[in-house]
Amino acid sequence: MSDLTDQPIQNDGYYVLIVTPLLISWAVSYFTGKTDPYKYSPAWFQPPGWVFGVVWTFLYVMFGLILFESIVDESYTVLGLVIAILFLTYFWQYLFNYKKLYKYAIYDLLAILVLSLMLYYELIKKDIHDTSKFGEGYVLLYTPFIAWIIFAIIMSVHTGYPGISMRKMRTI
Repeated sequence: MSDLTDQPIQNDGYYVLIVTPLLISWAVSYFTGKTDPYKYSPAWFQPPGWVFGVVWTFLYVMFGLILFESIVDESYTVLGLVIAILFLTYFWQYLFNYKKLYKYAIYDLLAILVLSLMLYYELIKKDIHDTSKFGEGYVLLYTPFIAWIIFAIIMSVHTGYPGISMRKMRTI
């Protein structure tokens, strides 16, 4: 009788994980997006709305790929970090779009950034030390997410604190 832990994980049913983060995001957006119009003035450097859809679609598919690989490779630290980051991104949608709690949304983004840097470190470790294919290329694939979160923090600070503007910063 063989032990279940000795058997390799079959990846047949895990392909659905690649689109799962995107589908959950759409569901969260659907349930939290039907609210009053925004009560803020967007940052002067904020891109048009369609850019957010394109970028987040790419980012959620990227997270799906990492979810898939972390389960197949049994990398549970990476899996836990990805799940936590995804939860916080969905929670950010709730805080920012539905509740209009901009200050708390900034705190949420800062937590996402910290967890993202931890995940980045784990992916680098896997890329350098592991013999598995997991990690190869995922560091480069994940880098745009960190850049996007930093950009989102800057936009959110401008949104959450509308008194901060380029004119006022120049006079300080």
